[in-house]
Amino acid sequence: MLAVVMIWIFATIRRGLVAGVKSATWALLFSLIVATIAIFAHWIDPDPVYLLSILIFSILGIAFVAVGLAIQIFLFYSIANVFFKSQNLLRAIIFVVVVLTAIATGLFLSSPPALDNPNYQISDPSLWVRSGTILGCVLSGIVLSAIAAKMTRFDTEYRPNLRRFKQLAIAASCWGGESFYDLDLSRVNFRNADLSNTDLRAKKLYRTCFQGVTGLKRARVDDRYLDLPNPQVQHLLTKGYSDAKDFSHVNLRGAYLQNADLSQFNLTDAELTGADLKAADLRGSLLMRTQMIDVDLTGAKLTGCCVKDWSVNSQTDFTHVECDYVYREIDEDGKFCDRFPQNRDFEPREFESLYQEVENVIELIFKEGEDWRAVLFSLKQIQFEDEGLGLELKGVERRGDRWVVKVTYNPQRDKAEVEKRLDRVVEEMQKQLAAKEQQINQILGIATHQSETLKNQSAALKAFSQKSFGNSFIITGSQIQTLAGTDVIEYNEASQQIRSWVANCGDPEKNRPISERFLTQLNSENVTAEQQAELIEQVLLAEAKTESFFRQFLQQQGSEFVDRLPETALSMALRNAIAKLSEAPE
Repeated sequence: MLAVVMIWIFATIRRGLVAGVKSATWALLFSLIVATIAIFAHWIDPDPVYLLSILIFSILGIAFVAVGLAIQIFLFYSIANVFFKSQNLLRAIIFVVVVLTAIATGLFLSSPPALDNPNYQISDPSLWVRSGTILGCVLSGIVLSAIAAKMTRFDTEYRPNLRRFKQLAIAASCWGGESFYDLDLSRVNFRNADLSNTDLRAKKLYRTCFQGVTGLKRARVDDRYLDLPNPQVQHLLTKGYSDAKDFSHVNLRGAYLQNADLSQFNLTDAELTGADLKAADLRGSLLMRTQMIDVDLTGAKLTGCCVKDWSVNSQTDFTHVECDYVYREIDEDGKFCDRFPQNRDFEPREFESLYQEVENVIELIFKEGEDWRAVLFSLKQIQFEDEGLGLELKGVERRGDRWVVKVTYNPQRDKAEVEKRLDRVVEEMQKQLAAKEQQINQILGIATHQSETLKNQSAALKAFSQKSFGNSFIITGSQIQTLAGTDVIEYNEASQQIRSWVANCGDPEKNRPISERFLTQLNSENVTAEQQAELIEQVLLAEAKTESFFRQFLQQQGSEFVDRLPETALSMALRNAIAKLSEAPE
């Protein structure tokens, strides 16, 4: 029985009260099995009634000790919650509790009832026996109190094994205190307040500010609205940061986290709907399947975070978000991958324009190989036919092997009707573009009939032979030269690269390397930025003059994307060429 008690004490300290009782039960069963084997093996020959009496008394003793320990844990937590500000008073009260418990335990255990056993009777023990029994039981009571003190550590820190005792102690300490039970505390500012012994089981805590609050761990809370009983959540809400980074599956609905440090956090499957994350630092965080509905991210830092399958809506505010790039996938080793954009950083407010959802938006999805650029021509056609629809191209996004073109419309018009009409016009435009495949290939710089194209280009070049080409260049044959006669670039090569760049204006990932390669080539010939813009503008005007389809393509697609392009010689030239084409007659 001594071994059973030792096992129970050790398990209780290490794993909690319930685990200690379980360990003691298994140890008791094991001791009974050993005793049974000893009896049947005739190693011992005790009186069965005596064995049964000792067993019953031992079980009652263990139960008494367990109940006494539970009561002391509850008392220690209650005392700590009420007198946490005065450590001396707290120690004095705990000392008194220990002494009283020890005396009560000694008096109880030193006067056992007489056991009805003819071979063993306890009656009128001597003074020495009684004194020794009382002393031993007092020491046992002190040990019991020491165990309770060890488990609670004289404070209110969170310990999972004792959470029920802490909840009961907090509930008791909150009697008669401030109560916000079942109230709507939305947007209430508790900044720097002391909420000790307060009932905060509110119905709603939408963007309630707890920053700088003290005593929250001694307040009575629940998880009806968010995971406020979680000590990590309490620390994050009050301090604005957390040493623990794993907040996966945590409910932070409506949490007030302005200027909070959430960098490198794991927010997988976390609930952040309605949270206030203004100016919060989310750099490098995992936002996989995170619910970001109605979240205010104004001025937040999102560089390097993973946004795989996150959920946002039109009320998720990305105004002035600071983000250079994001990741869209996570590999088997848990590392972020699929950087977007791949070879550059987001331009100012580009992230906002890509991820800011709007309510009046239609998404048109195209498979790989389908020409989604038909939408551009369709928009022009519908805008000409019905300006009231208010159709505008919002952006183009690649999702796996699909292209998603987002188009906004007048919210006063029926979405189903607008979507049906747009689908019909896009389908018709795709058929028209397919019929003009050769012309589209010429625009893309992939002429299917090279010999015929070269003949047309040679005939066109004859008109420029030995003539000025803008203010800074001349053409001799097919070679563009400076006024000093220095060769710069072949006209055919320049037109091919410029056409390819124009055709990919709607695809930044393809457009950027084309422009960088072409401008690098001109820089190597010592052509200044102003001269580059002039040369490109002259080529665009020349190509538009010789081919009406290319002129139409410039005016329609170029005007859609020119304001979104980075400021380079190419974009400046395209803007000037479109302006001159609009002024000149067809």
